[in-house]
Amino acid sequence: MKMVKSKSIIPIYLIGLLWLLYAFLFPLYRMTDYFMVSILSVLLYFSTMLVIPTLFPRKGYEGINTKDPYTDEMLITAIDNLEKLRLIRNAIENEKVRKQIQDLDSDTHKIIELIKKYPDKCSKVSQFFLYYLPTTVKLINNYKELEMQGQVGENHSKGMEKMEGFMNELVIAYRKILDDLSEDKVMEASIDIDVMEKMLQQDEYLKG
Repeated sequence: MKMVKSKSIIPIYLIGLLWLLYAFLFPLYRMTDYFMVSILSVLLYFSTMLVIPTLFPRKGYEGINTKDPYTDEMLITAIDNLEKLRLIRNAIENEKVRKQIQDLDSDTHKIIELIKKYPDKCSKVSQFFLYYLPTTVKLINNYKELEMQGQVGENHSKGMEKMEGFMNELVIAYRKILDDLSEDKVMEASIDIDVMEKMLQQDEYLKG
């Protein structure tokens, strides 16, 4: 997914503050006052638009615009975590674990796409975005580091085996989250069909 720069709203607030201060210091009853504060506003806007991206960088992704800043931020963070997961996967040698990470990647991508399409369902999987996914990235990164260390002791081997065993459960859990989310939309569509069918029958557009 292509990353794009999102514009900051800070310059708008600063311009509002400028007008407030100007009105406090110089009552706005002359055309010259309005002209002066307008010129200052334009200068302030362009100067802050140049400086703020450096001081307060913001990331956005093409195609993410659910009209809800909270949901957008959650999706952007999820995409960041997904990219981290892919980088970690490329550094892991265990083929089985690599395949399992690919399964997690695929299901996560589908969950993100569903929430982009149906942002009202975000609350249903907020735990997934806020805890499960970032913790998964952390655990798999720990596994990568253990793998890179090689066999250095019994505890080391048990730690890797425990993680490898948990990966099986993790793949099942991710698929269940995706299935539950998809099932919601199937049920909603089925209910909508039933309701519309009954209405069409009542209006005698369909035979009962």
